[in-house]
Amino acid sequence: MISFTSDWLYPSYQSQEIVRVLRRMNGDVAYCDLQSNYGHDAFLVDIAEQTELVRGFLDSTSRTAASTHTRGVA
Repeated sequence: MISFTSDWLYPSYQSQEIVRVLRRMNGDVAYCDLQSNYGHDAFLVDIAEQTELVRGFLDSTSRTAASTHTRGVA
């Protein structure tokens, strides 16, 4: 989950609470709070850093899934 420090519509503390709940449920979740001055629209502007974060998460998730699949775990 990505949040932005300047987002007033969905403040970081709300994202952090979602992450806590997902982790309590053993969810595969990562969290990053990005510094931004663009408020709620930051996700439309700060693309490069988000792209790298999402790419890294998806890479780690796919490696985990492939590892589980090759071991025959369902």
